[in-house]
Amino acid sequence: MSGQRGRPPASARRSAPSLSDVSTTTAPPPATGSSGANATADRAIDILMLFSQDQPVWTPQDISTHFGMPRSTTYRYLASLRAYALIVPDGRGGFSLGPRLLHMAQVAREGNPMLSACTEQMQALAERFEEVVVLNERIGQEIVALHRIESPQRIVLKSTRTHLLPWPATGSAKVLLAFAEPEDFRDLSAALSPTAYTSHTLPTVEALLKHLEGVRKAGYATSDEERDPDVWGASVPLLQGGHCRHALSVVGPKFRIPSQRRKQIIDALLQASQRINAQLG
Repeated sequence: MSGQRGRPPASARRSAPSLSDVSTTTAPPPATGSSGANATADRAIDILMLFSQDQPVWTPQDISTHFGMPRSTTYRYLASLRAYALIVPDGRGGFSLGPRLLHMAQVAREGNPMLSACTEQMQALAERFEEVVVLNERIGQEIVALHRIESPQRIVLKSTRTHLLPWPATGSAKVLLAFAEPEDFRDLSAALSPTAYTSHTLPTVEALLKHLEGVRKAGYATSDEERDPDVWGASVPLLQGGHCRHALSVVGPKFRIPSQRRKQIIDALLQASQRINAQLG
């Protein structure tokens, strides 16, 4: 549970054609239910948005099934995306995100004021505690990792997955829900569905809402094996223009973070959040 150390500042056969058989200059038809160039662009973006840490490779058949599109249509979209290096073949019949997106990501990072404000503090936390440090952003119902500094330890966390829905169980997910704007909080709360990730996960909506009250008062949230066994983490909200859409976290194997060290991590996160919030104004 969260303590009371501080408060953030107010404010799914048939043989399919290969990509080489499809002209990259032939525009795919509009997505079902829409019309025109915007619908074509929307569907291309929808395909790009399928790629994730949980599923970084998609086959044409998978994409056709997912969207209910004919395979010929799917191949035309893929050919267009490939032509711009937005996707690349993985050599086994699937596709992954391409190098052009890496460049775009770098440009986005350089122009992100929150990331710029957090870099120094994240590095200091990583050097002091030698655990994973993550900056997450909430975009609607999704949580996106903007920056992650890995631990130098031999035993490391392969993933620091976090989701608001169906059930927020990590520190960052709880922080981003607790400090969401009232309208967003109501909409997100209405979509909650208790999910027992582990035996430590909060079991009911009532229990979660009560827990979030404590998170708001304390100014931080912790997750003690609530999302993944043997993992502990703490998170604090970051404010930009008086709104919280970012969370800063330190996460690591529970055996390496005894009680006293947890307190030190929480205190350091609170101090870091104060400095970052002051810098952002």
